[in-house]
Amino acid sequence: LASLMQCHFLTFMAVASKSGATVLSYRDQASGRLALKDGRMRFVEVTLHPAVTLADAAQMARLAVFHDKAHANCFMANSVNFPVRIEPAAS
Repeated sequence: LASLMQCHFLTFMAVASKSGATVLSYRDQASGRLALKDGRMRFVEVTLHPAVTLADAAQMARLAVFHDKAHANCFMANSVNFPVRIEPAAS
């Protein structure tokens, strides 16, 4: 969970920076579901709940785009064999 959270965070920060946004705060709480799959206990899904505050309130409307780009480019989320969902929390 920590690796997925950190990857999304770092990729999000790069996306925000390239877009000219200044991030004032970022926190995340991940949750995961374990289940037996192919006879082994493993993660079958993970959900990240990032809460972000940007310096420019006008850019807050772009948060969904930033998260989508970060998720699409997060190498950890692209490397696991279960779905990783992003459900932003209120900041």
